[in-house]
Amino acid sequence: MIKHALVTGAVLAALAAKAIAPAHAGGSLKDEVAPPADPVHYFRFEAGAAWSDADDATWVSPGGARGWWDVDGDTSLMLGVAVGRNLMPGLRGDVSFGAILDHEHDGCRIPGGAGNVPDCGSATVESSVDTYLLLANIFIEPLTLMGHGGGAFRPFLTAAAGVAWNDMDGWTRIEPGAPQPIRNFSGNTETNFAWALGGGVAVDLTQMFGRSVMLDVTYRYIDAGEARGGLNPDVGAGIPQEALNYDLQFHTVTAGVRIPF
Repeated sequence: MIKHALVTGAVLAALAAKAIAPAHAGGSLKDEVAPPADPVHYFRFEAGAAWSDADDATWVSPGGARGWWDVDGDTSLMLGVAVGRNLMPGLRGDVSFGAILDHEHDGCRIPGGAGNVPDCGSATVESSVDTYLLLANIFIEPLTLMGHGGGAFRPFLTAAAGVAWNDMDGWTRIEPGAPQPIRNFSGNTETNFAWALGGGVAVDLTQMFGRSVMLDVTYRYIDAGEARGGLNPDVGAGIPQEALNYDLQFHTVTAGVRIPF
């Protein structure tokens, strides 16, 4: 009996040692290191085009006459950078700095004042503005929030609020029948509240680059407040009572790369 007990104990001890050995060698599931969590922060870089949607412009001449101008804007370059955080699946936020560069505006005088059909009367105005935007942005992926996220294409909505600096380089009044047909006036920078609404789609490029990379294609409507020129003329003594001014809105389309870190 004693002999059988010793043999049985030796066998059990050998089996126990065999079972315990992998744990000390780092082979058990309990001791495996968990994979790192996905990065929650990201950089975002974007570039695209902006189309100005300016309201009618106005200015008051040295003699006190208010002129109204139908303003058309050119297509401009938009650039932006941002740093942000993934708050939860389907919800992220960032702070961005962007620039809409060298958007030029040509204004045709509206005879009789605002509200009348413009026929490009006796005078025109020209101006060029750079708009700089500091915005706090929020992005929502509705499908992800409803539990249908994932996949290569993820639609999103976005909203933003912040500050705009509209830097008018200068402005020009052209009136062929005036004693001084062309007058140039100084520039000015206006600081305004700005807001934006938009949407787009995020495209997952992880398989292409071997790391987490997202391509964001975004449309935004941006209200950048007011652009206003200066009062100092380059020639003549007549100083306008009010400089050329108009409200600035933009339609923008950008493509951006979002890289977690």
